[in-house]
Amino acid sequence: MSAGDLSNVVLGLLTVLAGLEILLFVFRGTLLQVGQSRGLERQIAELEEEQAEANERNRERDQELTAATARANEAQASLRRAGTLAAEAQQSRDVLVHRLGEPPGPRFRASLGKTLPVPPDPNQALIWSYPHFVDVWAPDPAAALELALHSFADRTGYELGPFQLLDDRPAPEPAAAPQSGNAVEGG
Repeated sequence: MSAGDLSNVVLGLLTVLAGLEILLFVFRGTLLQVGQSRGLERQIAELEEEQAEANERNRERDQELTAATARANEAQASLRRAGTLAAEAQQSRDVLVHRLGEPPGPRFRASLGKTLPVPPDPNQALIWSYPHFVDVWAPDPAAALELALHSFADRTGYELGPFQLLDDRPAPEPAAAPQSGNAVEGG
């Protein structure tokens, strides 16, 4: 072997060694990147797991908040209903009682309604917005009905409910009708 051949072999070996060194450098970098990638993948998996747990906690809190809101709305509605009922209970509702017959004797009472024309007269609508009753002094319910029908004929739109015996005590005196400011007194 000549010196030129030997130098070519040495040069070839050095080239192969340099190539191997480059490959080793590349593989080492790739291995480091793979190691870093695996570490990053592990961190990503941990973060995704923490995110899933946080989402579940948020879902539970949302359900609790929704349930609490529903309870609060129910409580507010109950308070409004109670306030309305209390206000209605404090208001005294006037009733109109029509008296027929002569005391003493048994007194019978029936509800009285009236079918108003369409459109109703505003004054009639106001009067009939109150509950109406008929108190009749008569020996029995049939006689009370007969007397009431003379005053409140069915053909004029009046509707009588069934008569109930109230009592046989004397009737209270009716309240005085309010006087208008233009009424003339005297006789």
